Amino acid sequence: MKAKLILLVLLIGFWLIVAGADSLIHMPILSISAVILTLLITLRFALLPENIKINGSWPQYVFWLFKEIFSSAMDVVKHAWGGDEPIDPEMRWIKTKLKSEEAMVIYANSITLTPGTVTVEIEQGSLLVHALNKSYLKDLERHSMDNHIAKIIK
Repeated sequence: MKAKLILLVLLIGFWLIVAGADSLIHMPILSISAVILTLLITLRFALLPENIKINGSWPQYVFWLFKEIFSSAMDVVKHAWGGDEPIDPEMRWIKTKLKSEEAMVIYANSITLTPGTVTVEIEQGSLLVHALNKSYLKDLERHSMDNHIAKIIK
């Protein structure tokens, strides 16, 4: 994990030096390319643990996750600016079909990356999630995210 984080920081630093992130358009491009390059280099140099196998459909998951992050960010802004639904924080255990520890960590991190939700604790078969609104928890209970993760973990 430490090697992946160092690699990600180095890629971001290299991008900033070469491209000069002087406009807002560079930040999404930076984020997407850093994640993709980190995954490619990690897979190429076998930096992942031996027991985790990620198949070739991971780019679809990355793009799906970015779409979810963007739509959740817009939703959080609506809630924060006094939209139809008020901010009504709640914590709830979310059950998952994922079995491996690695898949659970990817799921927990994906939830935390999505604005409005934070994974607080992981237990076998479920995650304790804090959300700004009950609707975010209902989305997780539909199992869309963990189904996407199950597709990329062999």
